[in-house]
Amino acid sequence: MLKKILIISGLCWCAVFPAAAQVSYLEEMKILGTISGQGLACGSSLADKFEMLSRAIMLTKAPSQAVLQDGVFAYNSAKADTYLSKQRDGGYLCGEILNMFDNQDIFKITLYEDGTLKMPDGKIITPKTPYDAKQIYRQDAVFKERLKEIYSNSVEKMQKKISKVNPPKADVVPNRPLAVQSESSIGHISRRRSSY
Repeated sequence: MLKKILIISGLCWCAVFPAAAQVSYLEEMKILGTISGQGLACGSSLADKFEMLSRAIMLTKAPSQAVLQDGVFAYNSAKADTYLSKQRDGGYLCGEILNMFDNQDIFKITLYEDGTLKMPDGKIITPKTPYDAKQIYRQDAVFKERLKEIYSNSVEKMQKKISKVNPPKADVVPNRPLAVQSESSIGHISRRRSSY
């Protein structure tokens, strides 16, 4: 698990610094979403700042409006999946995750009012269409709590589904048939043998 976390952090570094590795826009959004989900699930105090910078990267690097929409979907899906996964594993290794999350180079990016990004290595990335960077993210504690409720309910629903698919093992009574009925069954199937 720790290796997986280190790989994800390494991928994030590569996503933020394209000179280190060239990844597609959508892959970069998935990586950022995954890392955002980890920071949110583990309770990082920098989760809001990460969200703001991720959205800025998403907007600034988008080659077109259509690709931006795909990027938003990829980011949010990865973020939600990762958050739910981290909730299901009970916050396993959150201490290590928080340490790596809070010390990422993404926090050294300078975001200008028009959406221009100055990377820590000095590279400037300018958006195709300037936007008001102050409008991309606002902290909203009530909204965040509602999201946590939704995510928590999703985890509970998923756990119920898993327990239905893999119910606790019960004692099986020998020589007694087990019947499974579904709503979509067509009728009764008889096991009676016909004599020829």
